[in-house]
Parts: sequence; C-alpha cells; structure tokens
Amino acid sequence: MPERLRKALITELKPTHLWIEDESAQHAGHPGDRGGSSHYFVRIVSPEFEGKSLVERHRMVYGAIGGRIGRDLHALRLQAATPEEWHSAATVSEPCTCLICNNGGARPPSSEP
Repeated sequence: MPERLRKALITELKPTHLWIEDESAQHAGHPGDRGGSSHYFVRIVSPEFEGKSLVERHRMVYGAIGGRIGRDLHALRLQAATPEEWHSAATVSEPCTCLICNNGGARPPSSEP
C-alpha cells in the first residue's frame, strides 16, 4: 500500500517532500482494524497547494489516491503544506528523511503550518 500511495501522490501532486508512515499498529483491535496496514499518516509538501485552503489540499490528496479509502485504507491522517510553509517551519540542521529527498534537506514540521 505505501508504494501505491507514493506513486499516486507523486504523479498527481508533484511533491517536493513526502513521508508516508504506517500507523496501523496504533489502531489494533478497534473497528476498522483489518489486521494489516490500513492506517497511514501522510506528510506532503507540494507547490500544487499554493493558494489552497486546508480543506482543498486534503481534497486534492484524496483525489490523488482515488477510491482507496474504505477499500485498501481505513484512515488517513494528513499534513499538507506548500514549500514556503514547510521551509519556514522546518529545522534545516537535520537531514531530510522523506521519500523524495532520501536524506537531503530538512526534517518535516511537527504540526500543520
């Protein structure tokens, strides 16, 4: 699933930074738990979000991943920022661990800008 999410988000939203974390273990035993990977936290930084509200950004992400919610995914937690927002909130002294940079740049902000 993370690979399909990554491909869809990169293709549709052209992010400069992207993190996909499987949080399924934190939800074990509650309704919606399918015993596998079904809960994800996505942090995405994209110029496509410029001038868009938080709701519009989330709709763009849901649009990019298509009908996976309810089928392959039970829950998706999102942080969506523009490059300018991310750079103003990032700590540039630490290496980036995102799927785009793979150890170059800065760490993601800890909260929605």
